[in-house]
Amino acid sequence: MEKTDPIRFRSAQEFMDRPLWRNDVNPATLNPERIIGDYEFTEAEALTCGLSGCHREHWHGFVVATRDGFETHIGRDCAKRHCGLNWGELQSQFRKETEDRDRRLWLDEMLALRDTMRAEVISLAQAVDA
Repeated sequence: MEKTDPIRFRSAQEFMDRPLWRNDVNPATLNPERIIGDYEFTEAEALTCGLSGCHREHWHGFVVATRDGFETHIGRDCAKRHCGLNWGELQSQFRKETEDRDRRLWLDEMLALRDTMRAEVISLAQAVDA
């Protein structure tokens, strides 16, 4: 499976429009491979869990890729409750990937500002010398 940066989904429509997304997934056959992204919605934006039979509404959760080749969304507690999977390991890997992405974006931004910051330092140093 292709490795991509973690996604912070801003709306449910963002992941529901993905071609591999499925709703109403049987938790007995759910076999998550990795977390694709996460979401944090307001209570007004809450949506029903992607697992069949759950019907809980939640506003914090994850979009996961499964070994069967599809994607679905799961509330933070639903995966533990319904699937009995090693959720901690998936979350730990997702957090690491998110931190790596954020660090890389910060470094890219600093590199883009490098010449501007260098010129500012030179200007300040010259002003102090004067």
